[in-house]
Amino acid sequence: MTESGPPTGTLLVVSGPCPSRLRRQCGALAQAFATRLGHAVVLCVQEDSGEPLVAGIRTLVASGAQRLVIVPLALSPDQSQAAVPPAIRWASRRWPFLAFHAAAPLAWGDWAAWLTAVALDVVGDGATRPDEVALLLAGTTAPDPLINANLARLAHLVREASAFARVDHVFLGAARPSLPETARTLARLGLSRVVVVPWLLRGDARLASRVKRAAQEHGLHAVVASAPLAHGALLDVLVARHRAAVADESFLAPSWADIQKEIARSLGPATHGPDQGVTAEEEAQLQELDRKINAMLAPEYQGRYEDVRPQAMGTAPLAYGPDGKVAWNEIWTSFCDLALAGGPPHRGNLLEAVTAAVALAEPEKYRAVVAELERGIRLVTALEVVPSGAAGWVGVRCDSEEMAVWMLRAIIVENVMVRREGDVLYLPAGPRFTLKREIRNVVTVIAKVAHYWTAHLAGRRQAARSPSAS
Repeated sequence: MTESGPPTGTLLVVSGPCPSRLRRQCGALAQAFATRLGHAVVLCVQEDSGEPLVAGIRTLVASGAQRLVIVPLALSPDQSQAAVPPAIRWASRRWPFLAFHAAAPLAWGDWAAWLTAVALDVVGDGATRPDEVALLLAGTTAPDPLINANLARLAHLVREASAFARVDHVFLGAARPSLPETARTLARLGLSRVVVVPWLLRGDARLASRVKRAAQEHGLHAVVASAPLAHGALLDVLVARHRAAVADESFLAPSWADIQKEIARSLGPATHGPDQGVTAEEEAQLQELDRKINAMLAPEYQGRYEDVRPQAMGTAPLAYGPDGKVAWNEIWTSFCDLALAGGPPHRGNLLEAVTAAVALAEPEKYRAVVAELERGIRLVTALEVVPSGAAGWVGVRCDSEEMAVWMLRAIIVENVMVRREGDVLYLPAGPRFTLKREIRNVVTVIAKVAHYWTAHLAGRRQAARSPSAS
């Protein structure tokens, strides 16, 4: 599905705890969502430091988007939708041509439909009917009993809407009902076939072993279902929400209507008159956002990032060493200031990651590209290159998680896809990447960003710690 109208980009805004395992699922969901929509989808995890929504907006604007759709994904269905965030107001003043639309958040029934579809995938081979199967929704224990009750609510909704013989919920922590006692109950009722569906489990890799142990003890045939967020049932809901948001131009009203009037009367993209209806609270939020953005910049850009228009980094033709390989550390005339500071991004179009299937379809070419990327990264940075567990990526270990978060934002702004796990950044690699284009893009961007971090931010922090700064 491709929406008609101006060039569109989507921000998938994830709120709630999102550790690495769940983050990978969110990343896969964003990629599948982009395929369904036919345009770029940028993942914004709200628990990340800094302003991930600002970075996401910048990425989409750099790709040419004029209409941005915000799709919330709260990793707990009871989270209420937030008001229009300050980042949108800031972006509306920074780029007056932007149009924003906000999709409705997922409801309890949507999550229940997803869990039901995941369970039916397991019994969909025809050998077993749902009315012969017990379904268990497995979740972790939370300190708040009301949060634990959410799992019971989901089990009830699935029970009402499906034909499973029995639907129960179990906890893997101290709360009851536990997996062993529920397995004992199912065995006593004569239900020998069990499907266990994890509910947004945050990294509990012991679920399979626990289920296997309980099943063996009570003579059950139990299967743990894979519950990917990028499931067709969940994608269908998100696409429908997206379509409704684009059709309803006033979804952010009344506040969005006020923003449009504000822009129309504005004195410039970053200013507004005293009669434009901006409350003291809204102005304070905008000032706080500006403070956070300025904190990411070198001193020469603080307080004036709207005016900065640096020139792009000059390049010479690829230089080759005596061994016939590209001398990546000798090809640049200077480092430009990052697009994060207001200048143009390194690439015009987003350099995206390829799927694992595409990466492995041409293994020899893929290995050669990875080897060249790793060699180039070593030449232009002092960072450690680490192997990626997923095909299609090259890993770079940063000096700290803080550094990784900052560099991730800066690389995204440069229109190169990147993901993070702890202090490791993963950059795209594909078998069709060429020296003069994609490989050069990746090496150039990591060189620029690493240089900027080291020469500017690290130097500023050292100055702040010196006795003369106190």
